[in-house]
Amino acid sequence: MITENNHIADPLPADVATLRAMVQELQSQLKISNLRGDQLEYKLRDLIRRMYGTKSEKLNPAQRLLFGILEEQQMAAALLPVASNNTQTTTQEERRWPQAQA
Repeated sequence: MITENNHIADPLPADVATLRAMVQELQSQLKISNLRGDQLEYKLRDLIRRMYGTKSEKLNPAQRLLFGILEEQQMAAALLPVASNNTQTTTQEERRWPQAQA
């Protein structure tokens, strides 16, 4: 047993066989503690996966109509090519500018 001052309160026995038995006992307790910790970690990971993992429920596209999500996605898809054309025009103008000064 270890006290507050980190001194061993009970002196260790001098008998080697008794010391080996104590070490074996401590090793078996450690193994049991590690197994229990592994089991608890597995259970925790399983619980987290069940709570926050992927769900088997699938979203029906018709459900998006309830909230207007489908229209928003269609509008975003329609605006996407316009934005990419503006980017290409800008890059062409940037390429022409150094040539106009030279």
